[in-house]
Amino acid sequence: MKQKNLNWKLGFKAGVSLLSLLLLVFLVPACATKPPLKPETVTKGDYSYTKEYINYLIEDEVRKNGITGLSIALVDGRETVWAQGFGYAVKSQNIKAAADTVYMVGSISKLFTATAVMQLAERGKVDIDSPLKTYLPEFNIKSRLPETSPITLRSMLTHHSGLPSDRLKNFTHGTQPLEGYKEEFLKLPAQLKDEYVARPPNRVFAYSNLGFSLLGVVVSHVSGQGFSDYVDRAILKPLGMGRSSFVMNDVLRSYLSKGYSKGKEEDIPYIRDLPAGSLAASAGDLAKFMKMIFAEGRGENGKVLEAETLREMLRPQNSDVPLDLDFRIGLAYWLASPSELSSAKFAWHGGDLPPFHSMLITLPEHQLGVVVLTNSDEGASSVTKIAIEALKSALEAKTGIKAVEEEKSSVATKLDREKVGSYQGFYASPLGLSKVTMDGDQLKIRLAGEWLDLNPQADNNFSFQYKLFGLIPLDIELLKSLSFSFHAIDGRQYGALYVGGVFIGLAEKIQPVPVPPSWMKRTGKYEILNPDSSSFIKEVSLVYDGESGLLLFRLKVLDQEQSFPLNPISETEAIAFGEGRNLGETIWIANVDGEERLVFSGYELKLKERA
Repeated sequence: MKQKNLNWKLGFKAGVSLLSLLLLVFLVPACATKPPLKPETVTKGDYSYTKEYINYLIEDEVRKNGITGLSIALVDGRETVWAQGFGYAVKSQNIKAAADTVYMVGSISKLFTATAVMQLAERGKVDIDSPLKTYLPEFNIKSRLPETSPITLRSMLTHHSGLPSDRLKNFTHGTQPLEGYKEEFLKLPAQLKDEYVARPPNRVFAYSNLGFSLLGVVVSHVSGQGFSDYVDRAILKPLGMGRSSFVMNDVLRSYLSKGYSKGKEEDIPYIRDLPAGSLAASAGDLAKFMKMIFAEGRGENGKVLEAETLREMLRPQNSDVPLDLDFRIGLAYWLASPSELSSAKFAWHGGDLPPFHSMLITLPEHQLGVVVLTNSDEGASSVTKIAIEALKSALEAKTGIKAVEEEKSSVATKLDREKVGSYQGFYASPLGLSKVTMDGDQLKIRLAGEWLDLNPQADNNFSFQYKLFGLIPLDIELLKSLSFSFHAIDGRQYGALYVGGVFIGLAEKIQPVPVPPSWMKRTGKYEILNPDSSSFIKEVSLVYDGESGLLLFRLKVLDQEQSFPLNPISETEAIAFGEGRNLGETIWIANVDGEERLVFSGYELKLKERA
């Protein structure tokens, strides 16, 4: 359901290769115990079976995935009907996870930043349809586009601003934040003067942490308070969220979980972009946030938003954007529904600040909500699975409405040979360069470095099939949730990736362009001349790919390598092909004391080893 499954929302995700992930899923042992027997009839409002079933599901996910700790809270209207922890918050001290255990919740933070912006809008302090520059006069960013509409607060709240996805330089502080780190994001407006917008506003959904960090700067400037101080006073206190904050304090530390990867303790990550992903909170506290949604903006200690404002935040904002296909987003809230609950209206957000992962989902019409938090990298996909299963069961318990599983034919439909020619080629996507080709009678795609079969289904959809060594088909649960479709929009060919029936992102078919000699001379490995303490980016290189005829910008971020095809538009500038997250962005050449420097997202790089 979340974009995180293949392209983590908060920056890049360290992880295994697609092949390793598929084998891991395939080789995981089957459930050791059977799920609890579902009663033939359930009294409306009785969540006994929901608790029993989700308890079983969580324990099974914890066991088979090696999750160290996890907490859940289930809300019905203004009541928390269930809140519990599983496993350990701090394993070395034998501290169990509980409902009040504090986790780093990643991009769920954006819901609070958006709430702060809308509070200021209610008071007439900001107009979300006004240009960003109205509130941040120091904000400047270059554009090579013809005259377009300005970047507004609304376009930023919906990730349609056209801003770059991130400012990677100093994005993370490592394990020891800088002195005064909570003000570091306030420097972002001035740091963008040499950057370029990636595309016109409102062209396509392109997730941007940078955009939400700038919204946080607006909140701070307009309110005259520190961002975290404002949120504490205006949102967290009225909601009674005493174990939550954007900045760590002594109370939070006493309840804070450690982070874990492969069972080993990891340091707590700190990031510069507080408004985009720095909130620390408990499941119990986030239950109070969901209750506010169901109470039309009222918290246990006072009103947070007007009902009309909340309705606007939950209204689809991008229905007129062709490249978004059927994906819908409100003001920060994702509104897309998974296929098995497509009739229910969702409002949700997930978060990833590895090794922490989170998922918060509400069904406003039914006043049901769930939040699942984990301290383990191994729980990245589990939080979504558990949250959806909890809501499916709770919805049936409350209303009698049963989730309808889509019937998927095990037999592929006939491949439309007339369209195959338009499908084949190279694609630029947030996952890097992909390729679609025919291998005999089989349509195939190279995605994240691995070859997968594309088997045609109904309505122009394709399912994925992985074959071990290219020969042995494997029945992999993960792939069953994925689908791919092809679309011709405005004379261009796109591929769309779906997870659980929810649109995740576009892959644009691209054609090779001539690579000027000046850029060919720059191919090779680069060293970072202004590294930061986080070592976020491990390796950088420019590569000419003879197969595609494209110049690739290759990054190793944490442990994951991605290659983005470039379009050199001049002797000194090149743009990443494609539409969406991390795409459309510019790298350029600067001359420093007679030597060339490659500049990207705040980093300065020097060629150290020619190709």
